[in-house]
Amino acid sequence: MFELKHGRKPLVRDIPGSRRRCKAFVGFVLFSFSVPLLLPGCLFLPGREKLAQLEAERGSPYATTVFRKDPGPGERPLDELRGTLEHWTGPDPRGEPRWKGVLVPDPEGLYAGILERMAQGAQAFTLVAYRYDARGLDDLTLVDYLDEKGARLGSDHPAFPEPKEPGPAAFPVAGFYNLEWWEIPQMLLLDLPVYLVLGTKELAGEVVKSPLSFLEAGWLGPSVEGRTPISPVNFKYAFGAFAEDWRNGFSGLLWRLRVRSRHTPLDLGRELLAAVPVVGPIFDYRSPPEDAAPPATTALIVLSHGIGAGGEDEQYLAAWKQGVEEARPGTTVAVAPYRYGAGVDVLWSLLNLSQGAGIDLAERIVFDEGIGPGDSVEILGFSAGAQRAVAATRALRCGGITVRRIAGVAGPVGMSSCALESWQLVGESPFEDPVVLSARLWALLFLPFSSNVAVSTVPGAGGHHLPYLPHPATRAPSRGYAARLETLLKG
Repeated sequence: MFELKHGRKPLVRDIPGSRRRCKAFVGFVLFSFSVPLLLPGCLFLPGREKLAQLEAERGSPYATTVFRKDPGPGERPLDELRGTLEHWTGPDPRGEPRWKGVLVPDPEGLYAGILERMAQGAQAFTLVAYRYDARGLDDLTLVDYLDEKGARLGSDHPAFPEPKEPGPAAFPVAGFYNLEWWEIPQMLLLDLPVYLVLGTKELAGEVVKSPLSFLEAGWLGPSVEGRTPISPVNFKYAFGAFAEDWRNGFSGLLWRLRVRSRHTPLDLGRELLAAVPVVGPIFDYRSPPEDAAPPATTALIVLSHGIGAGGEDEQYLAAWKQGVEEARPGTTVAVAPYRYGAGVDVLWSLLNLSQGAGIDLAERIVFDEGIGPGDSVEILGFSAGAQRAVAATRALRCGGITVRRIAGVAGPVGMSSCALESWQLVGESPFEDPVVLSARLWALLFLPFSSNVAVSTVPGAGGHHLPYLPHPATRAPSRGYAARLETLLKG
């Protein structure tokens, strides 16, 4: 122990065992403060495991909703539940009930049975919801259906997606199979140096962003969502977000070397200008190449959710995908999960520091869905997925792929390389949704520079919620943004 000496006698003496007792005391204090945080974190389970736990033992409900023929205070009309169940039992474009692939009723005839009870004169039903996962502002719940006497008739929960087959292990490229002989010197002497500069900028931006994504995805996001930040699930998500930025950075580095279209040296100069932070998108193209033929018929509609849905989980998008298929029968609709997204993705994209999430979306469209030069696509993005779509249009343009239209739901849209128009759907009240409010403020700065963006206010949008997602307490499909989207898609 440190000693202060005055003359020959120490003012502070080393008492035998004091160091050991001091360390033990400090350790006990730290342990006492950490247990209340660590224990709830360890008890936080991922969606599938938490759902299995709830099915075995319900615990405290998330919400209880009473539907009655003559509703009292705090109750809802029975016709509302009837309309919801008629929607889910109605046919989808394949002739299957709409609940298939979106909800999992147990027993399978649950909804039809409740409708039959209503037809026979049942006066009331109660829905009791138990939350098993929450990302952002939407909740995933297990719901019990009770009759008027409180007897349980069955339950349902959002459907989990089917496991996907692993993608090809090869390193695919697109557009390099039909190079003319004179294009090879241009590629080596002009394209390659410019592409390396642009790709290095993308990689550097994503690498710098990765520690911020780690903190936001692992701690800040869960804290806002009301979950303890210290849990194995959140550690996994934090490291996933960190690794995702690095993966997207290398995707940005290699994108122009994997996907190629015809261009001129003037295009290279414009791409360099478009890569300048903050103001670069003003110089970027807002349409396909000028010498291109009119946009082909849409080959694919792609859906992207916002940040926070986590990994490859598509539970949040199943109902939206089904709704788009109904609005545009005959057009292929695909889902592009936003793995480990974080709010800093949007900030970096808006500031034009890097576009990793958008390049990831473009990769999925080209290499997972088989879209190639000359094809046309449409992209629908929710929240941060809207800005992800904007970035993807620029990357796809480099590969000769036309994005006919973007619809950004409750998120920022602007300065995209979109052939026809970009729709920004926002709530009627700017204070109803904090994300929309920030998007509107950004639009005041940059939308004057963009001629292909139309802002559409949607009355009754209902805040920051995914279109068509079954309501966690009432199971009613979200209709706020959905009705406006149907109009756009059919127009």
